[in-house]
Amino acid sequence: MNAFRAVLFDFDNTLVNYTLAEKEALTATLRHFGIIRDERDWDAFFACYEPVSSDHWRKRDGRAPRDMTLMTFRDTLERFLGRSDVAEQITDMYWDRFCNTCHLEPGARELLSHLSGRYRLGLVTNGYAEAQRKRLAACGIGGLFQAVVISDEVGLRKPDPRMFDLALRQLDASPDEALYVGDSIQDDYRGARNAGLAFCYYNPGRKPLEPDVSPDFVVDSLERLKAVLSGIR
Repeated sequence: MNAFRAVLFDFDNTLVNYTLAEKEALTATLRHFGIIRDERDWDAFFACYEPVSSDHWRKRDGRAPRDMTLMTFRDTLERFLGRSDVAEQITDMYWDRFCNTCHLEPGARELLSHLSGRYRLGLVTNGYAEAQRKRLAACGIGGLFQAVVISDEVGLRKPDPRMFDLALRQLDASPDEALYVGDSIQDDYRGARNAGLAFCYYNPGRKPLEPDVSPDFVVDSLERLKAVLSGIR
């Protein structure tokens, strides 16, 4: 197998723990406004929030991030409290906290530092540009990438192969010279396959794979990716 010249990454739940950042920002905001007091309140709130958030996320096309976040909180608070009078204040505080919160996945910073200079590095991520750019800055890793492609900025979404094509063009690499690392079968695996890239499935939870899914590599920690790449070179 040819040596890779470029390594591309997904962002959320690959390099950073999105779930933890979301919960931390939500919990701090909701406690500030007296909406929740303890973990039991959190569980009850999240049972209302998660389906509302998922539904608005699926229908987000054309919506600004603040608008979608505001609608999510309005609908959730109506379900949880029967009122939504503080939805705007909660939206502003939550969005600021979330965009400036960083929880890197274990070994992410060390891995990127190790790969920097050895490979051209790229980031291909779905999401709102404001959040992704600010979170990259908060994590202090943005400067390590020679290509950053965000769905909100280019009007495309993984698994569309054009997302990967844009990154490869910036990295001056062909598909057979690049490896993509991600945690999502639908967005990352299928996107990499659509674009002709080798794919490494980041699977810390060791989830079983469907019979028709066959990543080139599987790692349960980012540290293991070093060994994968060393073996190829």
